[in-house]
Amino acid sequence: MSMFSYNAVEADIPIETGVVQFKVMKVEQDTVKSEGDNFGEQMMVAHVVLKDKKGNTKLLKKYFILNDEYIRNLAYFCQSIGIYEKYKTGQLAESDLIGKVGKCEIERVDQEVNGKEVKVVRIVKFIKKNES
Repeated sequence: MSMFSYNAVEADIPIETGVVQFKVMKVEQDTVKSEGDNFGEQMMVAHVVLKDKKGNTKLLKKYFILNDEYIRNLAYFCQSIGIYEKYKTGQLAESDLIGKVGKCEIERVDQEVNGKEVKVVRIVKFIKKNES
């Protein structure tokens, strides 16, 4: 029989809103699948773990559409994790992003999911490194 060791945490404690730390766990390439002006556009999906001051965590996917209208969002993200100069080259590799840590501000917003109104966590803005 296997024995697993871990640091136990309380179940179902929601992450606090406001400024939190995040860590990039994974990135992947995808295309916009929802109908609209950006359908078919290339995007980067960043899987991040948010962590508040009390240590509560939340997994979140952040989508960055890679076109002229929305690329500024990726610039802010890169500023927050300290790779803005690499961003300015116009090319990022997974190794440039995985494991990087930054800060962002989050809030809860009402959203309909499967026909029900729920509160979801959303990133409001990324905080430039050394500005917190």
